[in-house]
Amino acid sequence: YKWLKINTSATFYKTWVDGENFRDSYLANYFGFDLKTNFKFLVSKKTSFTLTGDYNSKRIAVVGEVLPRYGADISMKQKFLNNKAFFTVRYTDIFLTRGFWIDVDVDNWFRGVSYRYESQILWVGLGYSIGKKSRTKKTRKPLKNRGGDAM
Repeated sequence: YKWLKINTSATFYKTWVDGENFRDSYLANYFGFDLKTNFKFLVSKKTSFTLTGDYNSKRIAVVGEVLPRYGADISMKQKFLNNKAFFTVRYTDIFLTRGFWIDVDVDNWFRGVSYRYESQILWVGLGYSIGKKSRTKKTRKPLKNRGGDAM
């Protein structure tokens, strides 16, 4: 579809934690992953909306488990002045789901910790491109007689 562009990225990793300086015999191994997807909706040649979603998997910490984090942002971009200027509006964490949560388990002492930062923010931007934009794809010219061809 020409009106929709989707871009997805993922990171997969294995973490090994040696917490013996904190607790005797404390070692943790886990696989984690982070995901991010952008959905860009092209309303016209000059107007687009973008919906971004991200997810960070559970992580093992020396004192417990950091619970998964996720959220979504939405933005709009409007080009004007012969596509050299643009106006943007972005609203972060539209569902108010971003924060930090950890389940602490240290020597049979259990507790849940949560922290919510100011994640719902409205960003407004105005920009202008200086210089000439080239829409043509640059191709490399073949080199002629680089030597070594003659025999």
